[in-house]
Amino acid sequence: MQYLHTIIPELSTGHLQDEEFVVEKHSSRSNSDILDDAILTLKLAQLIGIKLATGFDYKDLSYDESTDNILFYSPVCSALFGEKVNFFRSWKQFGSCIKGFNALGLMAEQVRLVIKDLSSLRLCDLNALKRTFIASRTIKGQPVFSGDEAEWLSEDDLAQISLLVLATWTAFAEKTIVCSTSSNMGISLHEALRYLQSTEIIVASRVVKLLNEDEGQLVIWCPDENADFMSGEKTEHLRHLESEQPKLTSLKTYINRTQRDPGALRDALEVGGYFFPTNPQSTEEIQSLLFRSINILREERAASLRDVLEDSCVQSTLASLKCRIENQRIFISEGVESGISGLMVPYLLMLEQLLPQSGLRAISTWNQASIGGGLGCDCQIGHDSTRPENPQRNDPKQPFLPVSRNK
Repeated sequence: MQYLHTIIPELSTGHLQDEEFVVEKHSSRSNSDILDDAILTLKLAQLIGIKLATGFDYKDLSYDESTDNILFYSPVCSALFGEKVNFFRSWKQFGSCIKGFNALGLMAEQVRLVIKDLSSLRLCDLNALKRTFIASRTIKGQPVFSGDEAEWLSEDDLAQISLLVLATWTAFAEKTIVCSTSSNMGISLHEALRYLQSTEIIVASRVVKLLNEDEGQLVIWCPDENADFMSGEKTEHLRHLESEQPKLTSLKTYINRTQRDPGALRDALEVGGYFFPTNPQSTEEIQSLLFRSINILREERAASLRDVLEDSCVQSTLASLKCRIENQRIFISEGVESGISGLMVPYLLMLEQLLPQSGLRAISTWNQASIGGGLGCDCQIGHDSTRPENPQRNDPKQPFLPVSRNK
């Protein structure tokens, strides 16, 4: 699960290695962290009401509103290719867009970092934070619990607030997500935050929302409507999101893609928010982006690097990027790659559904050219020595058949 990239000499940032922006030799990200982020992606999905598949039913239809499954049998494609073929898509809550997994994966990493901090608190301090959470919950602007009521809640009442809920609120209630995207990633993040605003928690027999309607902020750096790679439909959709009330999302547009990531990271540093790029960014790419974005801030403020690094908002964003500041130098140990952990989830769910199938030997997956477009389809491959000589190739009850690797 490493993000593979190629160093282009003309774009190399190796000359920065001995300057203010330093890539550390050893990543602080472990395989355990990668899997933890994938598991937390699933837990966030369940938190907002997504149901995980309990099995595989060949009778399920794609886009069936009665199920949250992501794998659906395709009898027409199976008959056409002579192999068992399934459609493989994202959750319907995200319009079947793969960026829903990407968005939840990036959010899961920040939740994991908060959980790590909360887990080190004494019980009295953790309960104090839970009381703050409860006292701040409102419905239509009115507190659900008064301050006194929150103070008198028992430990059993407070135990109803899980660490996942508390960490998710801590991570996203007041911090802004700045997303650089061609559109779909921003839309998925907007949907995820709206789902968190509608997620209900029961505490002391009262219903509270995980995020209030005025909590959660999102800035989407998206293509300008005049850009040749932007569609009118996407522009209209994004403008609709921006106009929604209560206010959640703001748009910033670009014409040239080279403006996108440095501009979005600059905005995140300005407000102390999260930088969520639509594509994974390696440590070297984050090094280059930080070099450009922080120098933009220095020029705008006519300030020294020391002054910029003493800004609490800048420090907050750098911490979310797992960077450390030492002697006016920024040390980068990780890229922004947790979206990949989110993208592990659909493949793991697919395996969970297909592995119990009789006669399965191998699985081949295919995705259309644009990764943002969808999860494409899934070709299942297998062999069973007990199968008949000439099985009906489009019969879903028959064992899986081999398929040429060049398909």
